[in-house]
Amino acid sequence: MSCLRLYGLQDMSLISMKQHMDMLRAIAGRTRLPIVADIDTGYGNAISVIHTITDERAGANAVMSGEAAITARSDPDFLVIARTEAFIASLGEAEAHAYAEAGADMILIHSKRASPSEIESFSRAWTGAVPLVIVPNAYPDLESKRVKNVGNISMMIFGSYGIRAAATAMQETSRRIIADGGVQNVYKGYSAGG
Repeated sequence: MSCLRLYGLQDMSLISMKQHMDMLRAIAGRTRLPIVADIDTGYGNAISVIHTITDERAGANAVMSGEAAITARSDPDFLVIARTEAFIASLGEAEAHAYAEAGADMILIHSKRASPSEIESFSRAWTGAVPLVIVPNAYPDLESKRVKNVGNISMMIFGSYGIRAAATAMQETSRRIIADGGVQNVYKGYSAGG
């Protein structure tokens, strides 16, 4: 879940922990679906992460964060998805194995390449005991059938596509209202659809 997108912001840690928690609680209050919250760096140092994890449990079922989140959780059913930037920083597999050894439930691997080759290669070679997670926004051709053939990947997060679709629909509706000089045709479309 990206609260930044709900605020209309880029994924650059631009909202406060309070804004994130308020949005998370609002979403959690309206759904029974599992929620994976992306808390980036936990809004500061390890102490901030521990505080965030304590607060995060109010609405999320899992968080994407690092080692401090692993030690902070008190509920064994609360998942910690450790996000590694190892490929981006040219560090290789070592960081992912370190998170697995520290107790992460899943490892999220990133690549900035437009091709999924780095992700596929890593996933095939992964010998860690925990499953992998990917966010294939940069390489959208990596679809679920192909992921199953690669192996070791248990979760795909399709970040922000629902919000992007909603924004596109709002833009199209606004253009139609402006072109028509009112809501008469938009209203008819909604009335006919229920």
